[in-house]
Amino acid sequence: MRKSDDVRLRLWVARTSAITPLLWLLASLALGVIAPTVDESTNVSAGISQDAARTMLASTGSGMIAFTGFVFSLSLLIVQFGSTSLSPRVVPELRRDRFAGHALGAFVATFVFCLTATLQVGDSSNGGTLMTVTIAFLLLITSVVMFLGLIQRMTTGLQIPVVLARLGGMGRNAISDVYTEEYDGGVPAVHPPLPRDAVVLRHHERPSVVATFDLRAVRAAIERFDATVALVPAIGERVGTGDPLLLVAGPHASSEELHHKLRRALVFAPARTIEQDPAYAFRLVVDIAIKALSPAINDPTTATQALDEIEDMLQLLGGRVVTHGDERIHIRTPTWTDLVDLALSEIGEYGARSIQVARRMRALIATVEAGVRPERRAPLIAHRDKLDASVAASFAQPALRAVATIPDRMGLGLSDRPA
Repeated sequence: MRKSDDVRLRLWVARTSAITPLLWLLASLALGVIAPTVDESTNVSAGISQDAARTMLASTGSGMIAFTGFVFSLSLLIVQFGSTSLSPRVVPELRRDRFAGHALGAFVATFVFCLTATLQVGDSSNGGTLMTVTIAFLLLITSVVMFLGLIQRMTTGLQIPVVLARLGGMGRNAISDVYTEEYDGGVPAVHPPLPRDAVVLRHHERPSVVATFDLRAVRAAIERFDATVALVPAIGERVGTGDPLLLVAGPHASSEELHHKLRRALVFAPARTIEQDPAYAFRLVVDIAIKALSPAINDPTTATQALDEIEDMLQLLGGRVVTHGDERIHIRTPTWTDLVDLALSEIGEYGARSIQVARRMRALIATVEAGVRPERRAPLIAHRDKLDASVAASFAQPALRAVATIPDRMGLGLSDRPA
């Protein structure tokens, strides 16, 4: 797992969307003061007088203020209508797009520079204006390019295949980052419970979600104090004020310094995040799929596209040891069976009457089953049996039932391809 300070910084940057525009604003303020000063000292004209330059800068600055409001009103409408087919929990993940921050920064920088430079440019008819006018023109062109790019990015970025691919990529990155050990068929060690006299550290802050637990910092602390630690909530679980947070056992379990180091190793967030919680990636993709399968939407194709990403994540996860901690650090984590159930149970239930969902899920189970070790095939076989029962109950006609039992990675389209 990543260091707790690194995760805190990443979460703060992700939640604070004004950092990039603020940097643009500060840079434009500095340029708005420096450029007219340089023009005054060099006295190089851009072909227009200082009075004309002031008029141009004032017009551009006031126009950009109205333009910025129009652009982001339009952006909010695009997000509002485009996210109706997605889970509401997906939108915060999509908000991290850096391009939107730079686009807003370019708009803000243009009108701040123009208005600042307007105050600095003199009233004489023969003063220099080259640098000021050139920077204003370049910022204006940058704003137009950013506007076109923002509209293109938002309209294509909210398309369901693009969103699913992005969530799938984030999920695979989280799996690679969190589950680093290759699975060789061994049985994970079962740690004995901590003694009843273990010191209980409770959560004293406002209710939050456990985002990550810095294992490197914890190992350093428990080796120094000869302690054993258990994290009571799982990563991604919400803890309320006063809930048990950590159990500490050992001869120095009551050390205040140890408690401070352990609390410092925990990072909290207002909501679950994918970076250190791969199960949340499955949750978001499954949410999109089951919403598409609701009677109000009835879009099984979206569910099959979600199963594409789920298959990729399960294939990667199938070769990893799904556990954290060691004999002195006890952490509750979902098992391989838990994650398979999370990925397939609800889609199998809500998509029972969809032929293409049944076919795509059967192909997924066959692909993942062929790629994992035999001892990990039991939950996949169980879901295939549930799928058989659902298909038998949903399709009374033998012909439809036969079509629904064919594995097909496209849902409906490649039934004649050899497995």
